[in-house]
Amino acid sequence: MICALPEQTAPRDLTIVTEPFAEKSCESGDAASSTGTANGNPSGALDPLLANLAEIEEYLSNYVAAQKDGLIAAVRRVILVAAAAITLGVIVLAFVGGATVLLLDGLANAVASADGGRIWVGEIVIGSGAILVVAAAGLFGARYWLRLTSRETKRKYEQRHKTQRSRFGRSDAEQAVR
Repeated sequence: MICALPEQTAPRDLTIVTEPFAEKSCESGDAASSTGTANGNPSGALDPLLANLAEIEEYLSNYVAAQKDGLIAAVRRVILVAAAAITLGVIVLAFVGGATVLLLDGLANAVASADGGRIWVGEIVIGSGAILVVAAAGLFGARYWLRLTSRETKRKYEQRHKTQRSRFGRSDAEQAVR
């Protein structure tokens, strides 16, 4: 509703008063002042907000608690999945390790029976062969990885130099030579 204040009659001095916040009706003798507060009290403008502050605080507290509980549940799920993955990894490694031991023991026994039943000869031959295979695989793997990362790094800087040439007419490497 639009109420004209008694002491102000110009249209520019009209104040809009909404129903829920109006303390007194426009027809009564005590109209709200130009600030929209009762009896010229500036703190009265916050009365509707203060009346709902407890409700707002409760809703905010509920929201924060729900967000916290959701975060805790997500962390629990991550921990549970990580624990399951670690357990599965240990089981797989134990299985592969056991199978490897059985395979190498069988090969050692085969070499031993070919050498007249001397078990120690088969164990030494197969053990040293296994160590050599693992060392060679590690060496070749490291060399491959170093070459791959070196190529990627070289490509990255070649691309940067190309971009610099297109933007500035020269690259930083060409600028350093000058």
